Amino acid sequence: MPCARLRNWSVFRRYSRTHSAVCDYVTGDVYGSDRRPDGTRIVTSAVVDRDEDGVVTSSGDRYVLEGESGAPDLSASVIGDATSYTR
Repeated sequence: MPCARLRNWSVFRRYSRTHSAVCDYVTGDVYGSDRRPDGTRIVTSAVVDRDEDGVVTSSGDRYVLEGESGAPDLSASVIGDATSYTR
């Protein structure tokens, strides 16, 4: 199954009662999703893994983060040390 892409994305951190921890989430305009029309603004479930191209969420969805090459450093934690940032 191909993964969806997020454009105009940003990352934010908030407490999750489900995970009993502060988690990172991504919001953005989704493209290539089989559940949402292209361009729909979404908030992902909690991010549980990342790589150089994108993230995997607690629901098992994978999103490629599209945008400028100046994406934040994803190596410090699940997403990064910042409380909130945009691409």
